[in-house]
Amino acid sequence: IISCPLNRCRETAAIVAKALKTREKVELWDELKPEGSKQEFFKRLSALKPESTVLCVGHEPYLTHVINDVMGHQGSANVVLKKSGLARVSIRAFNPKAEGELRWLLTPRLLKRMS
Repeated sequence: IISCPLNRCRETAAIVAKALKTREKVELWDELKPEGSKQEFFKRLSALKPESTVLCVGHEPYLTHVINDVMGHQGSANVVLKKSGLARVSIRAFNPKAEGELRWLLTPRLLKRMS
């Protein structure tokens, strides 16, 4: 689990880590701050093992922009991640730019129904 270091995100990441009963600690990445650099975020992600699964906790609209960049929808946001929403993105390449696909998107309303 990687999280923006701001309080609300750290608290959410801790709740998720507890719910998942993960032994891994939550890593705080400045690249997930609302003013963070997407290029630096992708650079750090690219340093992880290719088979890694990462859960990112951050802010909107930053995460929406990240998802749309990975999908190649730069400029206009074709996908909107609602606050408290959850998305699964599969990244297949980082060079020359991050490329991948949105696997699923869960709205806060749907997540509430599932709980």
